[in-house]
Amino acid sequence: MTFDDLKEFIKYQESNGDLVRVNEEVDPELELTYILSEEERIGKKRTMLFNNVKGSKMPVIGNIFSSDKKIEAILGDTPYNIGLKLKNLVRIPDDTESMISRGLEMLKEMSGIKPKVYNRKNSEFEVVEPHLSDYPITKNWPGDGGRYITMPVVMTKDPDTGTRNVGTYRMQVYDDETVGMHWHIHKGGAEHMDKYRNEGKIMDVAVAIGVDPLTFFSSIAPLPNGIDEFSFRGILAKKHLELIKGETVNMEYPRSSQIVLEGYIDPSETRIEGPFGDHTGYYSLEEAFPVFHVKKVVQKLEPVYSTTIVGKLWHEDVRIGKAIEKMFLPLIQIQIPEIVDMNIPEETVV
Repeated sequence: MTFDDLKEFIKYQESNGDLVRVNEEVDPELELTYILSEEERIGKKRTMLFNNVKGSKMPVIGNIFSSDKKIEAILGDTPYNIGLKLKNLVRIPDDTESMISRGLEMLKEMSGIKPKVYNRKNSEFEVVEPHLSDYPITKNWPGDGGRYITMPVVMTKDPDTGTRNVGTYRMQVYDDETVGMHWHIHKGGAEHMDKYRNEGKIMDVAVAIGVDPLTFFSSIAPLPNGIDEFSFRGILAKKHLELIKGETVNMEYPRSSQIVLEGYIDPSETRIEGPFGDHTGYYSLEEAFPVFHVKKVVQKLEPVYSTTIVGKLWHEDVRIGKAIEKMFLPLIQIQIPEIVDMNIPEETVV
């Protein structure tokens, strides 16, 4: 099945007895993430919904991707089986007749997977001024430089072609309206920013939090340049992703988003970001990164904030990485048929 909304996933987890509702007050600085981390470390790996987070009225969900079983439910199949289907989708037959037949088949398969834009309903969303201190944004590790948004889906557009890029980059909260954007120079968002810098323009950015799990998975998939992450999500779900237009930015973002931060990045502006407890088991150090200025927040009327812990071995990023490894093996085998299997050991920092 496909979960079109984060709350659908929550209901599914609860019906399977795999959801823990925490109603006692929990501090978003260190305590909440410690509880999530311990749940994974001891092997239970249940999804946890914190309904009483200190300093915020929003519930927080964590451990969305904490087991292979959950990932298979989110994807609708095992990652390897999906990889085989993707391999079949892109295969090119040897003879002309089969190639034409396959081309028509692909057109039919692809016609329903491109994202579609819908009007935003006031009965579903509200537009509010940015006040990030009201949100249950977590501090994960004692030496972290502050609170971090760890499950953002960041959207930018190429100023020349209008091509969308979707990625996930950690974001350190500086104050109610400014956030660090930790992307490296080889990332799609950074490439777009360089083009805006060359043109002397600021860049519209939209950041979605609490999207449906399949959209989040698609945002971190290692896709080739030019492949739209939202269309890839459509391939996995076998149906199009619903988008809505931004309020203050020339962007479209998933209708499933619980919270969307709309704003801009000035390519000439940087600020020190970090330290951050990373998946290596060590802290990544302070470094200058772009600054994201939040102009408006578009959010569901009763939003749920999603978070994840970045850390070594038993955390969610390892489970997601292993799923991507299995999914993309059949595609790699198209290019290098001699490869029988591959394994990125968890200890090597997947």
